[in-house]
Amino acid sequence: MSSARDGRRLRTREKKNYTDDDADIFFEEILEKGQKWNIEQKFAASNEYQGKFVEELTVDEFNLSYIQRTGFPNPIVIKQHRGLGLRVPTPRFTVHDVRACIGSQRLIDVVNVDTQESLQMTMKSWTDYYDQPAEKRTKLLNVISLEFSHTALEKYIESPTIVREIDWITNTWPEYWFDVQSQLQKNLKQEHMYYPKTRKYVLMSVAKCFTDFHIDMGGSSVWYHLLKGKKVFWLLPPTESHLRLYEEWILAGRQNECFFADICASKDCQMIVLEPGWTFFLPSGWIHAVYTPEDSLVFGGNFLNSFKIPMQIQVWSIERKVRVPDRFRYPYFIESMWYVIQRYVHRLTGVTHIADDCLEYAQKEQETDANQQPLPIDPS
Repeated sequence: MSSARDGRRLRTREKKNYTDDDADIFFEEILEKGQKWNIEQKFAASNEYQGKFVEELTVDEFNLSYIQRTGFPNPIVIKQHRGLGLRVPTPRFTVHDVRACIGSQRLIDVVNVDTQESLQMTMKSWTDYYDQPAEKRTKLLNVISLEFSHTALEKYIESPTIVREIDWITNTWPEYWFDVQSQLQKNLKQEHMYYPKTRKYVLMSVAKCFTDFHIDMGGSSVWYHLLKGKKVFWLLPPTESHLRLYEEWILAGRQNECFFADICASKDCQMIVLEPGWTFFLPSGWIHAVYTPEDSLVFGGNFLNSFKIPMQIQVWSIERKVRVPDRFRYPYFIESMWYVIQRYVHRLTGVTHIADDCLEYAQKEQETDANQQPLPIDPS
């Protein structure tokens, strides 16, 4: 969907506090009237979104103990990342450095913001586009799904410690499959994914890019570090009424006629502007949209965890209902849950159920179990 909705009908209206019972009626009214909207207007109208969900914490406050105690219910922003265990380049790092690390001829997925169509470009073509002055860009293009594990860029980036402590993929998938993937990529064979490659993304967005309301794949949680530029998030909690309306909104297929946050009560949506150097954590199931007011460079990742199992399964079910294409869903979602079950059984009984071709790696894990902390248990 376009971020610069020029030429579309605009109508100023007063934001109302709709109840859950009113929301369905209001949604139908919007679609019936064909009401259009403009993202710059929504950005300027920050006072319309009165929710207060985001918690600002310090690195000392946001840790495993905090998640075990609270269950990670709300988005978290940390303005000083030193001490998070996060490794990122200096702000001098540019898209040209990304290109140098992953290769000029590497094909990357790019989204045309105006049409929402996906296309592929080489990294060279992308950097040439990104370097253009804004007035010379004939299209709004956005890179939001470039996973760079097993490339030279990986050595410059490490996810926060808390993410690595609870991430299913880091803690439960056999090392065997990481090694297989790494070897294939060294041999330039990338036709198959052997584990969920969701842990390390680089996002490169030009000014005025917009990603419409969505829930991250498989209900995964997100870590997000803004190296350069600014990002604007609209956030709605995953209540039953919001998730039901989200399903209806997706199935209606007329997102350009209805800004999703306007269906809900103003107190149910928060708009937050992220500044360079901030690190943001988004829990499972939160419905959100993202606007880029200026060229930006972001590092982040998606992770499943044991504190959000019910919501992760619920989002997976929603994706099935609204027919999200497989390539936009969390890879190996079902297999990931089996590996988690296997890991808990292994910790409790010492017995592994890893297949024979992974057994050597499983045995190495077992040898170090005595010195490891048990997997964190959902506080509920």
